[in-house]
This record gives sequence, structure tokens and C-alpha cells, in this order.
Amino acid sequence: PAERARERRGVVLASRAMKRLAAALVAALALSLVPAPPAGAAVRKIKVASCPNGNRTCWPAAFAFTPDGTEIFWAERFTGRIRRTVLATGATSTWFRLRGVARDGEQGILGLAVDPDWPADGWVYVYFTKRSPLQNRIIRIRSLGGGSFEKDRLLTIPAGSFHNGGMIHFGPDGMLYAVTGDAGRPRRALRKKNEAGCGRARTDPSATMR
Repeated sequence: PAERARERRGVVLASRAMKRLAAALVAALALSLVPAPPAGAAVRKIKVASCPNGNRTCWPAAFAFTPDGTEIFWAERFTGRIRRTVLATGATSTWFRLRGVARDGEQGILGLAVDPDWPADGWVYVYFTKRSPLQNRIIRIRSLGGGSFEKDRLLTIPAGSFHNGGMIHFGPDGMLYAVTGDAGRPRRALRKKNEAGCGRARTDPSATMR
């Protein structure tokens, strides 16, 4: 019986090894079918973010392309400046200045998203840490022309010096998704009813707080 058990175990191990080998061969074949880029293909590089030497508050972060791929919005994390760069020319301008941004630890402007219907509606969404009162907020901003802007708050999330999350993206369902943090309190991580605990938030981009 012991010999038969060893034989059966040997057969099982051999079968598993053959399965792993077959999987490896399939993966290698799949990679071999991926077309290689043409020889000498050029990769175009554009310098988007530039900070003055010694300016420790600039810290480029939170990048978001427009739906047509011709422009990119990006933020200076601690200054509150949201910049807009035209990729064809490299021309960069300050689009909006967000006031009251917290600058401690892992705070600041942490995420940007451009509305899928941009530029028809003009909304740009921002996840940032507000200094006073200390809280993370998701807001939306759009230009009304003539230097004036409209701004709405969508969601308020607990904040701390660290673990503030901040990534935001639109999903295929048209909803805005955010990655949140525990704001330095690990016990929040499993609390689904706490915006800082569930690890993600889903919100209607048109549902503003009043």
C-alpha cells in the first residue's frame, strides 16, 4: 500500500509539472505572437512639468488627460495650482489656483480627473486635502470665462497627515471612483460605512453637496 501511495503521488506530481510546463509554453507562444515595433521607431517625448529650482512646494502630481488626448491637466501638489498643458506645443498655463490646500505629510492635491464629456461641460474633478477644517474633499471646477469659475463639493472624507488616498478616475458606468485612505487610523480600513475605511468611494459626478 505504501508503494502504491508513493506511485500515485509521483503520478500527481508529474501531472502538475506537465501542466506548469504546458502553461509556460503557451505563455511563451503568446509573447512570440505580439508584433514588435518597427525598427528605428521614434518615441516622442514632451516635457510637461517644470518647477523653479529650490521650490519645494511645487511637486508636480495628479495628472489627467483630456478625452481627446490633446491636453493634460496636472497639479502642483502643495501650491494648489492646477496647470493645463497643450501637448502639441508644450504650452503650459495656470488654469486654476485652489486655496487652503494642506501641506503636511501625504496631503495636498492628490488626484485629478477630466469629465468624459469635456470640453462640452468643462468639469475638472479634484481630490485634495483641505487645511482648515482638516478634511479630504472631492470637488469639481469649471471655467465660466472671463477668469471666473464655478466650484462644487461632491464628497468629504476624513483626513490625516498620512494615508489620505487620492486617486480618482471615471469608470465605464460614468461614475467617479476614488481611492481613499484610512487617514492614519488602521481600524478604519474594514469599515464600509466610513468613507476613509472602505478603501474606495463611488459617487455621482453631478450630485453636489449643498
